Amino acid sequence: MAPIAVDWVEYNARRFGDAPALQTAETRAIISWAELESLVAGLAGALRDTDAIGFGDRVAVLADNDVRFFVLQFACMRLGAIFVPRNRRLTRMVNLRFALFLPAKVAVSSTPLLPRT
Repeated sequence: MAPIAVDWVEYNARRFGDAPALQTAETRAIISWAELESLVAGLAGALRDTDAIGFGDRVAVLADNDVRFFVLQFACMRLGAIFVPRNRRLTRMVNLRFALFLPAKVAVSSTPLLPRT
């Protein structure tokens, strides 16, 4: 299937290479377009090969705002998957209700969702 839109991470990586793409707020670390492309390609490949994520599949995410959030979003775009952000500020019960109404093939979290036993 042909892509729906231009993959602008890949496009900008070819065009701008080592130019800054993202900068972290906490450490001020800069990630170039080439580095971002490498991260997105790696995660998209892992989602496709390991979790069989493809066009139209939902990927739920409950994560802090950091570079990994964007990498996951761009990887989903590349695969044609639907990126479904969940709100960390809502209670666990409300997020579980959303999961029932918008079931995802894969759920990703930046922190453990369940208490350790």
